[in-house]
Amino acid sequence: MKRVVTQKDIYNFCLLTGDKNPLHLDRGYAEKTRFKQIIAPGMFIASFIPAALVEQYGNGAIYVSQELEFVKPVHVDDEVEVFLQEAEVERYSDFRRPSRQGRTILINTLCKVEDNIVLKGTAKVLTYRPVSLPHGPVLTEFYKKNKIAT
Repeated sequence: MKRVVTQKDIYNFCLLTGDKNPLHLDRGYAEKTRFKQIIAPGMFIASFIPAALVEQYGNGAIYVSQELEFVKPVHVDDEVEVFLQEAEVERYSDFRRPSRQGRTILINTLCKVEDNIVLKGTAKVLTYRPVSLPHGPVLTEFYKKNKIAT
């Protein structure tokens, strides 16, 4: 999964989360730091991981936990690419419904800008049978119907 980081994305993320760090919002302030420009919040970049998980494992995947290490900053107009690699897979039964079989998957997660690692970590995901829920055009219709700007 790839995504280009925009200034609007950063402002919207900060607005939603209440993050008021001037490194993300104030160009003048950011220029006086070692980063020399606005940087994206690390958790914003980490938020790309669930989208990659859904692409790979389907909408039935349950994102249980994530360990993260923020390695390098991400700037406006950087294209971030998410990589996933299964590290460990374990089968299990749901204790509430023993007939329901699933998998616990530990996944190495990596976000890169060009050849530079900007974020790395390990995610834990639970899966049952892949569940196919509507997305794409259906999601676009949902946005239009509810007057959500995209």
